[in-house]
Amino acid sequence: MHDQADRARAAALRLLVGRELTAQQIRDRLARRGFAAEAIEAAVARLVADGALDDRRAAMVRARQAAAVRGRGPARVLADLQHAGVPPGLARETVDALFAEVDRGALIERALNRKITAGALRDRARAFRRLHAHLVRLGFGSAEAYAAVRARLGPDRGRSPED
Repeated sequence: MHDQADRARAAALRLLVGRELTAQQIRDRLARRGFAAEAIEAAVARLVADGALDDRRAAMVRARQAAAVRGRGPARVLADLQHAGVPPGLARETVDALFAEVDRGALIERALNRKITAGALRDRARAFRRLHAHLVRLGFGSAEAYAAVRARLGPDRGRSPED
């Protein structure tokens, strides 16, 4: 058992090279590699005690990447963290801390700039709906997305010029 726990720890350390993973992700990956549950738990406990495995650190790295690189909003980042096995309380705390530092307006502007094309604004009503839906899918709140799209497209609230 002790030998298998050492092998599980070594495998986990190889998984952690170059990236942060949560304890749950390590458990899942070691289980897929055929390690016994007791060996996995012993390896995870030792990695946590050594500081090589830290869910708080992994959650913040993952959240920053989702917001800064992928342009995701708070709801989507929260869902991503929970999907990665971050405990719900820690996930909420991480999202709150991250979005206290991040300029949400700049994130929304970047998302809009990626989505808007010259032809997209010909049908303003359709463009309004598409941009609003895009921001909501990225994890921004509906009211926040509505205000951002309205500010971008003008006070006509998405009505086409022919209306």
